[in-house]
Amino acid sequence: MNIEDAQERIWENKVKKGFSLDNVDQEFCLLYGEVAEAYEAHMSGNKRDLALELADIVIYVMSIAQMNNIN
Repeated sequence: MNIEDAQERIWENKVKKGFSLDNVDQEFCLLYGEVAEAYEAHMSGNKRDLALELADIVIYVMSIAQMNNIN
C-alpha cells in the first residue's frame, strides 16, 4: 500500500466512524496527546503500546494533511 492509499483509508475510517472532518485545531490537540502517550510507552519500555501510539500519531498526521488538502 502506498501513502496515498493509506491516507484515503484513514480518511474513510474517520468518515465511517463519525469523527471530526474539519476541526484541524482539535486534531492537533489530540495529536499532542498521542505523542505524550507514545513517549510514556517508550519510557516504560512497552514496545506493544509504543507501536499502537505511533500508529495513532500517523493517523492524526494523515488526517491533518487530508483536512488541508495535502497528499
